[in-house]
Amino acid sequence: MKPHLVFLLLLLPIFSFSQKNVDAKTISKQEAKEIKEIKKFQKELNEEYLNPKETPLRGDNFTHFKKHPFFPIDLKYRVR
Repeated sequence: MKPHLVFLLLLLPIFSFSQKNVDAKTISKQEAKEIKEIKKFQKELNEEYLNPKETPLRGDNFTHFKKHPFFPIDLKYRVR
């Protein structure tokens, strides 16, 4: 009985660590669509701030503005 138990305990870590990891490049169509929408929003917001007629920035803030420092897109932190 004990050899079977030892064998089972030795195989348990192998099965635990052999679970399939999802590759970071593997995303669903829905996630790809959401990423595209996020990038579109970021682009439009930067364009709005760079447009002198639409920007809320004044003076030196407008003169020195290049783009917003957005965090990298990570869908783990999205709000649904």
